[in-house]
Amino acid sequence: MRDVAGVRGRELLLALGLCVAFWKTDAEETSAPSESPAIQDKSAAAVPSSQGLQEALLIVSSKEGAGSGFIARMNDANYLITNAHVIAGASSLQTKALSGQTLTPGKGRLAVDHDLVAFEAENVPLSLDIATDVGKQVSIGDEVVIYGNSLGASVVTELRGKVTGIGPNEIEVDAPFVPGNSGSPIIHIKSGKVIGIASYIRTEKGDKLTKDSGIKEVRRFGYRLDTITQWQDLNWPVFQREAAIVQGIEEFTDDYAAFWEYVDKKDPSAMELGSRNHRLQRQIRNFQSGINRKISDADFHKALTGFLKGLRNESQQEFLPGRPVPQYWFLKKKWSEQKQVREEISKDLGQDIQERQTRAN
Repeated sequence: MRDVAGVRGRELLLALGLCVAFWKTDAEETSAPSESPAIQDKSAAAVPSSQGLQEALLIVSSKEGAGSGFIARMNDANYLITNAHVIAGASSLQTKALSGQTLTPGKGRLAVDHDLVAFEAENVPLSLDIATDVGKQVSIGDEVVIYGNSLGASVVTELRGKVTGIGPNEIEVDAPFVPGNSGSPIIHIKSGKVIGIASYIRTEKGDKLTKDSGIKEVRRFGYRLDTITQWQDLNWPVFQREAAIVQGIEEFTDDYAAFWEYVDKKDPSAMELGSRNHRLQRQIRNFQSGINRKISDADFHKALTGFLKGLRNESQQEFLPGRPVPQYWFLKKKWSEQKQVREEISKDLGQDIQERQTRAN
């Protein structure tokens, strides 16, 4: 069955899976604790004052999961800042400082070209300063510290590392942040200022070309705050509706990839997975109904071709003309990535179908 999976499409699916943006953590408890969690001090090196951190670091939680955030001053105003993906899919939001103070987010804005949302904040005790020109103020090799809600455990940890790369909108660090740290401030130890927001992890596939390059298998990236030039006002119901659309698209892509992985391994879990995804289930049932009796090889291949055509139709559904397209940058970016993957899936299935029809003739 390997030829029906679409090798090129699978490679792209696997590549997409290597890029991890932490939509939500799977922590059993996502609400903030009643007592302020302690910062785990790992080093005696100079860092911003603990008192300032206690009042400027946030645990961001909802029924769906937990992440991190912080209070910072931008354009002469204070904001509660976290990743856009931290709030995506959240029915409601709670932001709580390490000092124990619960803060109410005001009007929100989403940054264009950055995975970041900023909520207006009033009567905040303290705020962190943001570097105004990371390109000039920060060098590769500079030490950084990241404070955040690692694994959504409602205990803020201290993660140290260095800047390993600087780009126009992003920076790369080797501080080992993990799920739950999304939204954490990346603090430049030398200046004490925030130079980025911890956002995503990428896992690289090692080969002989990268073996001695210094590129690690796991790479961690944050978005810069000094290069934001455009904002979109946050309409909470619209954003969450668009987030639900994108999440549904991603879930089908993930299930499709897992389905073929199980098929390749001749694992019965493929059918179990198909039964959990109603769209896959529909195509599987149609296929099974055509082969649940003794049939000729020609009829079998006809049924299999029909199955592949059904999957191809499913892969195109969310991207047909007239279907909704997200307007918020962060969600539209994810939607566009999924569209590319689905186009590859459709292309591969189309080639498989054509080859089978050619052999049949």
